[in-house]
Amino acid sequence: MTSRSTDFTFGLTWLVDFFHQDWPLDASDEAEVVANQFVDDLDPETVLLVRRDARLLLDTLTPDQIAVLWLSAGEKDAFRFGRSPASASPPVWMRTVIRECDRWLENHMHGRLSGGDLEDGFGLVDEIVEEIRKYGDSIGADSVEALTVCARRCTPDLAFRFFLKALSSKLLSLPLREKHFLTPSRYERLGEIGEALNYGEFIVSELEHMVDN
Repeated sequence: MTSRSTDFTFGLTWLVDFFHQDWPLDASDEAEVVANQFVDDLDPETVLLVRRDARLLLDTLTPDQIAVLWLSAGEKDAFRFGRSPASASPPVWMRTVIRECDRWLENHMHGRLSGGDLEDGFGLVDEIVEEIRKYGDSIGADSVEALTVCARRCTPDLAFRFFLKALSSKLLSLPLREKHFLTPSRYERLGEIGEALNYGEFIVSELEHMVDN
């Protein structure tokens, strides 16, 4: 299987990491956060993958489902829909992201996604939905529902990346005594799915320090 363009998370699940508690110190609004990440020497695949994810959510999910996925994947209270015109609603926010992608792409040479970046994981949809449902008590019923719809109607890959982010965000927010609740076997299963999706080594491994050994 051919490699993806990065060993790290990508697309919207890469972008969400930049919306931490201190982001307003460096940007006037959410659109500027995106623009600040799209530097001149960025690999075109990075922008194309963000655009593809945003387009999938905008075209496929309801506003509430988009909101659940985005908010559950990020740092608690770091992002608020309606804070600025750029994030007035979940669909507006996806259009904002797409607009920033298009601005960058207009000024840089770019081609098409290829190789491992085209792996959507449709052959794994049932397995991914099963894993999502196993963690319902941890990530919440709304997240399970939105992720399941995303897996079946967008792509299993996109749903699995958002699921990993939601799980990581939830674990980080737990009191110290409750953090280590991933069993080695469950973590290994997530790794197997990540390998089947042709992920690089630093996507599923984000959860490694949360494994209860």
